[in-house]
Amino acid sequence: MGSVDEDNLGRTVLDELHRCCRKRLGEYLCDMLAKLLVEREAFFDKREVLNSEGRKVLRIIARQIMERDPSLERMVKNAWREPTLANILKLASVIAANCLAG
Repeated sequence: MGSVDEDNLGRTVLDELHRCCRKRLGEYLCDMLAKLLVEREAFFDKREVLNSEGRKVLRIIARQIMERDPSLERMVKNAWREPTLANILKLASVIAANCLAG
């Protein structure tokens, strides 16, 4: 499931999240985001779109992000509207980049 590029990007994003995200956004948020990316078979269907369990996890992540960093509202809404693996990876990448920059 997922292309080689998405798998590599997912690992890179996870590494960045573990480096800085935990300090700035909190361990729980980072763990939930990592869970979505690592346990893809449980949270994404064969078309790489979040299933109902994945949406529950994304709802938790979205709330946490909006409380801690409202500037990411647009990315969160985009990921919610189109909950594809690509959009979840984009959201995770932006969170990781914000952590590194901040």
